[in-house]
Amino acid sequence: MAGFMRYHIETERRAAVAQLRTRLTTLAEDRGRLVSDWLSTRRADAELLATSPSIRALLGAPEAGGEAQAQLVSQLDRTARAYGYSAIAVLDTAGRTLARDSSAAAPGPEAPAAAAAVRSGTFRVAIGGEGPERASLSIAVPVHASRRGAGTRPILGVVVFRMP
Repeated sequence: MAGFMRYHIETERRAAVAQLRTRLTTLAEDRGRLVSDWLSTRRADAELLATSPSIRALLGAPEAGGEAQAQLVSQLDRTARAYGYSAIAVLDTAGRTLARDSSAAAPGPEAPAAAAAVRSGTFRVAIGGEGPERASLSIAVPVHASRRGAGTRPILGVVVFRMP
């Protein structure tokens, strides 16, 4: 009888462990999909802004500020408010900030993501900040010149979205 009980308990334990592994795997895959979808949405926001004619104009002729830059700051403010970003900045290829939304008075930790986006010419994500309580996520998308048909379009600058 003791042998049968031991066999039965061991069989039930194996079944419970297998079921737990299956549940954990499913949970991890679901969370991975959620994060991937969330990042895809943030990327789409940044790419939409990166194709804006006002941003391309600013990066093409940064000295031509004035009314165009005021309109761009207004556009950045609306985007930051609508989607909950803590800051949005437009940087040139040297990493200088040419425009930012009005809520972001001081430069933030955009540099690592921006530099990576300029080097690679693709979407980049970076985590920055000092310590877990001050960590932030930066999403950078390069702004390409609008020439079509060219093999590789030059990078004019980067749009960086920062989230708390």
